[in-house]
Amino acid sequence: SNFIVQNELMKLAGFIRFSRSHAHCTDNETLDLLDEVNATIEMCEGKRERRDNKPFKEIFEAINKRLNSHIGKVEPAWKETFNKAFQEALELTRKEAQDANNSPAA
Repeated sequence: SNFIVQNELMKLAGFIRFSRSHAHCTDNETLDLLDEVNATIEMCEGKRERRDNKPFKEIFEAINKRLNSHIGKVEPAWKETFNKAFQEALELTRKEAQDANNSPAA
């Protein structure tokens, strides 16, 4: 129903706005892309007019193309950072479990 779609769109809009306001990146390409996604959502919500009265299909295809291109560039660095952080967390968890098993019971 329209209520469910509207509710999901509001959740997505909230997530995008949260992501933009808490973004720690400083490169203009990522920030501009987040702003463009937010603007697209505002168009869907009726808070902003569509550029050149383009149909939403064209707007979605254009933003999707830009997102895929950008993610393709930044994903390798993200994966490397994520894997390093995950391994550090895993080692810490194993060390804490080992320390707990080696400590005398109280």
